[in-house]
Amino acid sequence: LIAPWRKVTVLNVQTTRNDEPATVPTKGGLSVQVKAVLLYHLDPAAAPRVLRDVGDGYEHKLVDAYFRNAVRDAT
Repeated sequence: LIAPWRKVTVLNVQTTRNDEPATVPTKGGLSVQVKAVLLYHLDPAAAPRVLRDVGDGYEHKLVDAYFRNAVRDAT
């Protein structure tokens, strides 16, 4: 039973796929298209802490930002 003044936030804990296309230069100066794929999921035990510390939309705030940065660093 949930009090009517309380808010319930639903978080997805299923495995999610994130694609990041990028155009990167080679040593020879040519530009090539690469596509990196990330599979991730939210640990159900950590969900309350993530919601409290990061808030709703953790995918855009954390996962997308770090994944794009990792793709740039790797290429």
